[in-house]
Amino acid sequence: MPPVRLAPFRVNIFGPDLAPWFPISSFQSCSATLRHLAKSTGTLTVDLTHPRAEQLFTAGARATVDYFVGLAGASYADPANWVRLINGPLQTLQAQGPFRTGNVTFGIEDDYGILGAALAWPKPSAALSAQIVAADVQTGPAETVIKHYVQANAVTRLGLPGLSVAADLGRGPTVTASARFTLLSDLLPDLARQAGFGLRFTQTGSSRVFDVYSVTDRSARPLTEASGVVNDWTLLRGGPDCTRAVVGGSGAGTARVFGSSANTALETEWGQVVEAFGEDTATNVLATLNADAATLVAASPATAGFTVDIQEGPAFRFGRNMFVGDTIAVEISPNLSVTDALTQASVSWSVESGLSISPQVGDTSVSQGPNAVLAAAISRIAKGLRAGRSGK
Repeated sequence: MPPVRLAPFRVNIFGPDLAPWFPISSFQSCSATLRHLAKSTGTLTVDLTHPRAEQLFTAGARATVDYFVGLAGASYADPANWVRLINGPLQTLQAQGPFRTGNVTFGIEDDYGILGAALAWPKPSAALSAQIVAADVQTGPAETVIKHYVQANAVTRLGLPGLSVAADLGRGPTVTASARFTLLSDLLPDLARQAGFGLRFTQTGSSRVFDVYSVTDRSARPLTEASGVVNDWTLLRGGPDCTRAVVGGSGAGTARVFGSSANTALETEWGQVVEAFGEDTATNVLATLNADAATLVAASPATAGFTVDIQEGPAFRFGRNMFVGDTIAVEISPNLSVTDALTQASVSWSVESGLSISPQVGDTSVSQGPNAVLAAAISRIAKGLRAGRSGK
């Protein structure tokens, strides 16, 4: 990809209280790795001699990073030509000298991290000593349930600065959720997936708003090498870490109860049996231990993922007609394409290398679960390649 001389990022710095400080118009590099239903991260590298470098070292300093999605000749001054990639604290830094030629790289953690730092209390409106209910159980439209937990815990109970929840529009299917000191980052993504939602915190000035948004199916128009959009791609697959699990309860000796679970379909597919053992010392109830074992098996499946390097052009631009969470199709060989969610995308720019965009389709993380669509595509690749070579 040819270098981009004009940085496609707009970076603004804020104080810990969200008060606006200043824009950063000169930097060596900037990047953002966006993740669907997970915390996005970014980096910002500036010279140590930068006139604002000292303020950037302030604990709790924050940044917003916007990406230019306008077409050739579009105005940088038009807000419609920018999309927010990330906003959050400068959580880490790494500086290296000597001073006159050195630089400092700041790690940015998106405000989505709030969900990983806030617990959903059984009764969030009461003091810790008054948690007299077993769990906070909610039933209703997915948007309503999700926003209840964020409002009750992150906004009302914790009172995080400048944070509010967008108006509830009652979107999504009816869901039921139960929370008892559960991290919001563990609770909300599954609810969002059921509704086809993404989750985001957007900072505007000195305020932050949490909202859900609907992801888009863009698979009707596959990305192809022939169109010049796809430069190259990598397809990944990993076998299961566990196909059978045994979970021991709280008893002792022969009085101890053991639950179990097995994924026989996965064992047949891979011709493997992989056992694992876990413990739940809080119970000796067989049904609960069986459920624990099923959870352990489900968390260790076979996995598949796909990364693709794309070339932007007038007909295609990340952030304009594709974003994380969207369903896209990528042609990987004649008559064979991969269709799945865009789970991650890295967007980076540097003075030396210009712009680079690397989307990832599917999920290669064992902890996030299997990707049946990609796994099936992998098993068809040999046939597809043979057909491409033979012309059949």
